[in-house]
Amino acid sequence: MQLLTTSSGDAVLKDDFFVFENDTVKITYQFWANRGILSFELFNKLEKPIYIDWKNSSYIFNGVKMNYWIDEELTNSVSVYGNFLYTGPVIKPNPLLTYTVGITSSTSVKPERITFIPPKSSIYKTSFFLVPFSSISLDSANAKISVVPRIDKPKKKTKTYEVNYTLTSSPIVFRNFISLMFSESSKDYDDQNKNYKYIDNQFYVSYIKQEDIRLFWGKSIGTGSDGYPIYEKPEKKPAKFYLEFWQ
Repeated sequence: MQLLTTSSGDAVLKDDFFVFENDTVKITYQFWANRGILSFELFNKLEKPIYIDWKNSSYIFNGVKMNYWIDEELTNSVSVYGNFLYTGPVIKPNPLLTYTVGITSSTSVKPERITFIPPKSSIYKTSFFLVPFSSISLDSANAKISVVPRIDKPKKKTKTYEVNYTLTSSPIVFRNFISLMFSESSKDYDDQNKNYKYIDNQFYVSYIKQEDIRLFWGKSIGTGSDGYPIYEKPEKKPAKFYLEFWQ
């Protein structure tokens, strides 16, 4: 397993969630999943409605733009989206609703281009995996290598590899670019879009730890209703995600 920790220049960590806040909105992010999930709650702080224009909003991975709003008939023809699109249940990133599941998205419904958000209320969005691949090639020459006991057999040892990154050296830099309006129709705006308000939250992978899957899952803390063991997952945090792969 590879455990990836993210950092941000414009969002701050609160209760292990990344949070961006200005005079208009508060955005709370949650990434934890295999390959990462771009999941966020957007709260309207104003006393009047706001509107999100998804056609002019994007998820940007290493400089490559992925549009939130895609005509349904185009979805299968745009191959670059194939490994990014997430079609599972909506994840609600909220400290009081951690890892709960909301309404399941449906491919039979055409995506909404303009979303209305009433005053003092939230919407949840879960549209993209953070990365399109299952592992990152680590530079072993620059990695910190540790020999640690195995979880299942402590007398035996296993190696872990750790690498730290800056914004300029990181292999993964991603952004959430959101266009806000104060009217439902974009036709109400002039050619310079002076009345649009843009939010551009940037994140990057600042740390990768590669370890045995048994270390990643941690100790068993019980058994689920399906008969499978439940693990403690000691490093599970909303600002982290992981990559599971076979060597």
